[in-house]
Amino acid sequence: MVLRLTILSLLSQPASVEVEDNATGERTVPAVPSERFRVVIVRTSAIELEILRPALVSRLPELEILPYDNASFAHVEGRPFAYVELLGEDHPKREVSITIILSDGRAYLRRFEPDSHDRVRSIAVTLTNTLTAIAEEGLEPDRYAQPVPVPVSEPEAPVELRRMPPVPTRPERKLERRSVGEPEAPAELAISIPVVTTFGLAPISDFASWGGGARLDVRLRNGFAMTAGFRAAGRSHADVRLMRLRTLTGLGYAWRRGSFELVALAVATIEPWFVTRDGTPEHLTGQQETRSLLIGAAMIASPGFHVQPRSAPRINLRLGVHAELAASVLPSGAAARVYSGGSSSAAFTLGGFEISLGADFTLWFELQRSR
Repeated sequence: MVLRLTILSLLSQPASVEVEDNATGERTVPAVPSERFRVVIVRTSAIELEILRPALVSRLPELEILPYDNASFAHVEGRPFAYVELLGEDHPKREVSITIILSDGRAYLRRFEPDSHDRVRSIAVTLTNTLTAIAEEGLEPDRYAQPVPVPVSEPEAPVELRRMPPVPTRPERKLERRSVGEPEAPAELAISIPVVTTFGLAPISDFASWGGGARLDVRLRNGFAMTAGFRAAGRSHADVRLMRLRTLTGLGYAWRRGSFELVALAVATIEPWFVTRDGTPEHLTGQQETRSLLIGAAMIASPGFHVQPRSAPRINLRLGVHAELAASVLPSGAAARVYSGGSSSAAFTLGGFEISLGADFTLWFELQRSR
């Protein structure tokens, strides 16, 4: 919503800029007074426009995104617009240069290296931030009186910005600057809700418990991730019930390719557990307390896909699979067997090596830089 209000609030008064005639003879679009532009014409060699367009439309729904052709220039004739040129190789690790020329002749130059893990989103975020900063007049033009190149019948060389003689500067104003050099938010915060079923592997092979929890993840731009969370699980046997309350903390990596993401985490766990009969805690044999403790570690892998709502471009919904291999022991170093009512078979087993499988529902939020 902030981005939409920014574009709509672009000043409608002409900019007080002195320009010089262009005597090069190059075919150009006549400059128009500086008014709010609603059309962006994109010329790109760094990425396919049809791939980039959905990411731009979701962030700049008020703007009309057009390709670089004669029909687009005919469509904007007599109206203010912005010409955007993206130069670079369509390769995850290649630098991209951005040239933006407004129809009144002001030109802006930027150069950056997109995030190799999500190139489309990185370019879209940088271009969105730059256009927004121009709309807020938070950027000084790098050039004035710069003509906009239009398509010709013969292939033309990429636009070359010529240095113009200095022009009188407007009185300096204190402006609130927006950082536009960064390809994306410096970090992301996630709230994850896993729902799992746990099975014992060794030394006890049996159904262990089922339950769910919550996890808080932080992902940096380079993919490094930190996590902390809890899980509540349990099962019943006759009139007794086992409850397991596990807390965890750890580190990992969140790898992305397009809308696919694989989160891998290594965590340490502490898991209090207790048994109740008809809602009343039962004393465990050989202990003065009604609860005991499992201490261990786990490896978590969660592949999934992102779905980005159009109405909230800075929020991602992720649906994935949760797979976990855990190892835990009692303070004595053994796994736990719980017997009830003198039975020779264990009512509950927990600890040792366990595997948990289930679903993972996650919301990712972009953390914005303070302005």
